[in-house]
Amino acid sequence: MQPTTLLLTRPRAVSEMFAKQVQDTVGPLQVLIASLIEIELLKIHAAPDAQTIVFTSRNGVLAWERAELPTEARCYCVGQATADAARALGF
Repeated sequence: MQPTTLLLTRPRAVSEMFAKQVQDTVGPLQVLIASLIEIELLKIHAAPDAQTIVFTSRNGVLAWERAELPTEARCYCVGQATADAARALGF
């Protein structure tokens, strides 16, 4: 019987976290990480009067934090992990 292989294509750090969660749940298995994308944070600028921010990932929240932009605006988030990251930042 062939060993089970988990193929992960997300960025390495996220793939490693997920692989650990799976292994903690189901036990040892072979993991192959073949990242199809990598996250590159670019310098961002926000309109000073922005009233609403939309984050589509935790990486967007991280970019906002690194840019040291204000967190007083209302924000909408795609997914619970993104919302948790925005709340932790002060949104």
